[in-house]
Amino acid sequence: MLHGHMDKTYYAVCQGELEGSGTIDAPIRRRENAGIRREVGEGGQRSVTHWKVLCCRDGMTLLEIDLETGRTHQIRTHFADVMNMPLAGDEMYGGTTELIDRQALHCGRVSFNHPVTGQPFELHSPLPEDMMKLPPCAEYYGNKI
Repeated sequence: MLHGHMDKTYYAVCQGELEGSGTIDAPIRRRENAGIRREVGEGGQRSVTHWKVLCCRDGMTLLEIDLETGRTHQIRTHFADVMNMPLAGDEMYGGTTELIDRQALHCGRVSFNHPVTGQPFELHSPLPEDMMKLPPCAEYYGNKI
């Protein structure tokens, strides 16, 4: 890891069921006349998202996500526009708030080199309670306890 570089691992629940793992490499740009909403489209900035399925349940998928680039709304945009599977709770990108009233997205791990010592440093954060209640999270983490 380079000095000043930060790695993050995200966890998200999308609507729909996926299998396996993959990479989304699609440019992201601002959507005209849509405030802060982004979209995949020509002329956008290169954006690369790596994803891996952890669990599917009741029409939803728990994903582990690593970003090669870090664009505004990158995960939300890639899953809504490319995969046609918006995040649960993400009304801006087409998700439903039936089971969660915010986007089901959480940064679970951050790693970087300590700015003074230069030693690797890693922080972990468990999924919030509202995400743990979603069917694929409850199944996946329930089996880990």
